[in-house]
Amino acid sequence: MQGINSPWSSVHSDVISEVASLIEQYPDYTLESVGHSLGGSLTYLSYVALAQNFPDKQITSNAMAAFPIGNAAWASFGSSQNGTLNRGNNFDDGVPNMYVSAPYNFVHYGTEYYSAGTAATCVQCSGERDTQCSAGNGMVGVTAGHFSSFGVVMDAAGCGSLTL
Repeated sequence: MQGINSPWSSVHSDVISEVASLIEQYPDYTLESVGHSLGGSLTYLSYVALAQNFPDKQITSNAMAAFPIGNAAWASFGSSQNGTLNRGNNFDDGVPNMYVSAPYNFVHYGTEYYSAGTAATCVQCSGERDTQCSAGNGMVGVTAGHFSSFGVVMDAAGCGSLTL
């Protein structure tokens, strides 16, 4: 978990301070966090940080194509927070299967939703390692499926022209 804690620690205070400021301006708003890949794994930490720092706020976090960041004790702690953590994983993406075996044995938490890019293929998965979802796709690491999410190709999402 050290590898994910370092980037989160570098922004934690700023994020919490900014969220506190926004809550003062918009007290009726809920809190949401989202990230993809490394950002998705950071979303696991932001979810816990938001829940711990703002226990009276409704929190929803969406970790997209994230790798797990800690052991079973950490996952249990993450699951015990007041809020909703969703995991969105794409068909044929191997990133969610990274670090789940020895020597790490890291564990995801939250509810997984798995899709091949259409509403008809989107399913709510059961448990942490549902073999009908990312745990059963046979992929590990950054694969072609990592670059789209629920039918949206990541490199084209809102980027406009990428000419150099």
